[in-house]
Amino acid sequence: MKVQTILLTMLLSAVAAGSHAQSVEETEQVVLQTPDFEVTTRDFHYYVESNIAEAQRERTLARQGSVREVYENLYVTRAIAARGEQNAEIDPDLIDWMTSQYRERLLMQRQLELEVAEDLKNVDWEAAALEDYTANPQNFEMPEQVSASHILISTEQHTEEEAESIAREVLGKLRAGEDFATVAKEFSEDGSVTGNSGDLGFFGRGQMVAPFEEAAFGMSEAGQLSDPVKTQFGYHIIRFNEYRPASLRTFDQIKNLIIPDVQRRRQAQLRADKIAEVKTGAIDIGLEVNVELLREYEARYAPAQN
Repeated sequence: MKVQTILLTMLLSAVAAGSHAQSVEETEQVVLQTPDFEVTTRDFHYYVESNIAEAQRERTLARQGSVREVYENLYVTRAIAARGEQNAEIDPDLIDWMTSQYRERLLMQRQLELEVAEDLKNVDWEAAALEDYTANPQNFEMPEQVSASHILISTEQHTEEEAESIAREVLGKLRAGEDFATVAKEFSEDGSVTGNSGDLGFFGRGQMVAPFEEAAFGMSEAGQLSDPVKTQFGYHIIRFNEYRPASLRTFDQIKNLIIPDVQRRRQAQLRADKIAEVKTGAIDIGLEVNVELLREYEARYAPAQN
């Protein structure tokens, strides 16, 4: 029987039906046990805390089978690690150093998180976002846009000559006054036509292929039709619908986008500043450097001189 099947069978009785993470402070209980090791509820809680973002924990653990998966992962890790303990080819001193180094990195990260959170706990983030908005208005401009509809005659389904001929036939129908949406549904070979009748909505420069963009931005009157426009997709008949000039979005329109960005940048900058302070203040707290040994190591790993 496969290990996973065994574990799932065990977990049917070992894991309670509840899927939500409980407090780490509750009494520790053994969930999986072998003669050599055990997996406990404490392991589960710490695994969840260290591997699943807090905002996603409840939803993740509520997914059917996810709690058992956590216990399975813990079991497999511990079982193979137990074999590694007996493997003479694995250097235990190196493992101990790596464990210590990993622990120190975790401590550093958590300490920085707490220090940064403490320093920023009283920040008025909406005011900070408004300050950023006011100082950098160019970052919040809405570029010029056009709204257009199109009918595509594909060169994948026709030769170029056939596609251009059909496109000119379609253009004639439109100039004769036939309804654009009706003609689009009949002739357009753009797969989205059934849902949008050829209406592409608003788009800015750089969003469409160059010939299409040039034709769309080259028109100015609502309802104006282009001659057939050739792109790598085929021939397009483009109808101009509306133009929107570039404009500055109001703060209220985009503050919910600015605030998280300002928070991330402030946190990153403060974290970088704290690391820089540790580096520059090392001598002040009594750091001593064996300069000769340091230079010896630099020389040892320096690239060979040609």
